Amino acid sequence: MMIEIKELTKKYRISRNNIVDAVNNLSFEIESGEVVTIIGPSGSGKSTLLNVLGGLDRDYDGEVRVDEKEIREYNSVFYRRNIVGTIFQQFYLIPALSVAENIGLPSYFADRSAKKAMQDKVNYLLDRVNLTDRKNHKPKELSGGQAQRVAIARALLAEPKILLADEPTGNLDSKTGKEIMGLLLEINREMKTTLLIVTHDTELIVGAKRRIFLKDGKLDKSRNK
Repeated sequence: MMIEIKELTKKYRISRNNIVDAVNNLSFEIESGEVVTIIGPSGSGKSTLLNVLGGLDRDYDGEVRVDEKEIREYNSVFYRRNIVGTIFQQFYLIPALSVAENIGLPSYFADRSAKKAMQDKVNYLLDRVNLTDRKNHKPKELSGGQAQRVAIARALLAEPKILLADEPTGNLDSKTGKEIMGLLLEINREMKTTLLIVTHDTELIVGAKRRIFLKDGKLDKSRNK
């Protein structure tokens, strides 16, 4: 099992006397290579769940195991660089860097021998996301769909076991959004990467065989059948 979540609870203190359960006693499992969409309205716990799985928030109750190991047992930097890759709704590309440089950014601190291998991988990913002819362009010269393809390639550089996509089509028109979803599903089939797509748009998740619905920080039992 790639992801095992048992009784995950995350509380936020809004004020001295106001504590909110962002996620409350959440439990489910995801197999290696599975494509799963996490669906729910604003405030349902999607972002909190993504922060935990992405290794950005370790202050929670319950157990979250990834590849048979509790997330908090991993070195946090190693986990975020090698175990999980995250694609955000905002592309977070560095304006001064080229497309190729943005994709290769995670390898900046690698030693010289590793950088050569990483550069070969950058070239492969440029080809895979159909951006070889844009490798020297800056982000401002790209369309929204092209910028998201750069972000996808960057997230794949370290060949993560899990790819988290946070509203990956939220800033795109419907046609481009469907193209990006198609690319993510192709990557899942080719690289066997476990893919979690967090969204509120049910029209763009037809390729996912499994859907997990959240409501008020819990599994929505009326829709998870």
